[in-house]
Amino acid sequence: AAPLALGAPAGPAAAVNGTGQGRIPGVSEEADAEGFRIYTRPEGKGGGHGVGWSEFPPYSFKVPPGWEEFPVSIADPAGTELDLKFASKDKKTGGEASVLIEPVLRFMDVGFNASVKVTDVGDPMKLVTGFGPELIGGPIEEFQLAKMDIDTLPNGLPVYRYEILPAFKGDPHCFVSITAARNRVYILNAKTPEPLLQYREKNLRAMMNSFTPVIAAELEAELKAELKAGNTADIEVASA
Repeated sequence: AAPLALGAPAGPAAAVNGTGQGRIPGVSEEADAEGFRIYTRPEGKGGGHGVGWSEFPPYSFKVPPGWEEFPVSIADPAGTELDLKFASKDKKTGGEASVLIEPVLRFMDVGFNASVKVTDVGDPMKLVTGFGPELIGGPIEEFQLAKMDIDTLPNGLPVYRYEILPAFKGDPHCFVSITAARNRVYILNAKTPEPLLQYREKNLRAMMNSFTPVIAAELEAELKAELKAGNTADIEVASA
């Protein structure tokens, strides 16, 4: 079967923190040849952000077979920026994944209608260490970064991807994607206990690699034109 396209229908509506708190279906009916479905954040989904959040573009990523969405709360330890949780307890295909939506104001002073890329916000090390408490519950040390890469999403947005090793016995092994669109930083953290990594790594990497904001066609065309012209931020990163 042909691979599923990551994205929403033409002219995507922005996601909002409306009255639709809790779980709203966003998973595609059709699965690809490996059983993955596409989750696209539904318009009106509340997340755990509380009151006062402005709209932001939705996002998409691959969901492995058997994974389910779980409700999030403003009281969650990950904070009010937690937007989504998926998980499965299956030994070979399971794990946990969460999506955080963070205001770029945490790192830089921009206007309400700003259009920011992750390379504008900071370099890969600044971003991953800045979100250490949300990702692993504490600071991230350099020795934990097994991999740290810069890539470009199909829509032209730059993205940082990381593989984070456990610092102590019992800590999770994490696969993290960080990007930005409009005035938000988008983070997906797919993780598993280290003993189960050998079974789950392929699925967790697929989730990380597929994570993308769904942006307007005009912005996508502009980003691709910049890439074609070579007008991209010059940030270097060394893989551990």
